[in-house]
This record gives sequence, structure tokens and C-alpha cells, in this order.
Amino acid sequence: LEQKSKMSQLEQDALETKMKSLNLDMDKMLSQKKADIELSHKQGLIKLEHDLEEELNEQRDILKKRNDSELNNLEDQLTRRKDKVVKDQEDLLSDLQSEFAAQKKAIQEEHNDQLKYLRDRNKSELDILSLEKASADEDLKSTTQRLNNKKEKSTDCDSALIPLL
Repeated sequence: LEQKSKMSQLEQDALETKMKSLNLDMDKMLSQKKADIELSHKQGLIKLEHDLEEELNEQRDILKKRNDSELNNLEDQLTRRKDKVVKDQEDLLSDLQSEFAAQKKAIQEEHNDQLKYLRDRNKSELDILSLEKASADEDLKSTTQRLNNKKEKSTDCDSALIPLL
């Protein structure tokens, strides 16, 4: 019985050793499995981070292209608006220059008409004054002639009266 009990004790010791060995193996397997899971988790995170970075880069490229396109459109619109403003200003300047030229021409024509009117009026007045002068000269000549005639008659009369005295 003692032997059986020793055997039983030996078997139990062997069983305990085997159990300890199995527990160590299980602990090693769990540790390995835990390490494998952590590694897999880390690799998954790295892959997810890489995928997210690629997606972020793709989105960034898409946004950059969209922004570049919008910027080009805005620059084109700005250029068109600027060209339109410049053209409108050139048209306005041209219209103002034409209007100025027309007003200047109208003022010159009015000035020339006034000068012609004044020249014509002055010429008419000069002609009238010349006629009046000629008439006055004729009147003077006629009056002078009459005075001379009267003087001669008077002198003739005086000559005729002198012998009578």
C-alpha cells in the first residue's frame, strides 16, 4: 500500500510536473498568441494608417485639382471682366472725345459765324459811312462851290458897285 501510495505520489508528482509543463506550454502559447495578435494589430494599424494616408493624399490631390480649376476659372472671369472694363473705358473715352470734338467744332462754327456777322456788319457800317462821307463830300463841294459862286457874285457886285460910287 505504501508502494502504491508512493507510486500514486510519483504519478501525482509526474502528473503535476506534466501539468506545470503543460501550463508553461499554454502560457508560452498564450504569450505567443498574444504577441501574434499584437503584431497583427500593429500591422493592421500600420496598414490602416497607410491606407488612410493614401486616401488623404488622393483627397488632397482631388481638392488641389478642383481648387486649381476653380482658380483658373476665377482668373479667366477676372481677365474677361478686366478686359470688358478696359474696353468700356476705351469706348467711353472715344465717345467723350467724339462729343468733345463735335462741341469744339460747333463752338468754332458759332465763333466763325459771329466773326462773319461782325465783319459783314462792320463792312455794311463802313459802306454806309463811306456813302455818308461821299455824300458829305459832295455836299461840302457843292456848298463850297455855291460859296465860291456867291463870293464871285459878291466880288462881281462889289466890282460893279465900286464904279458906281
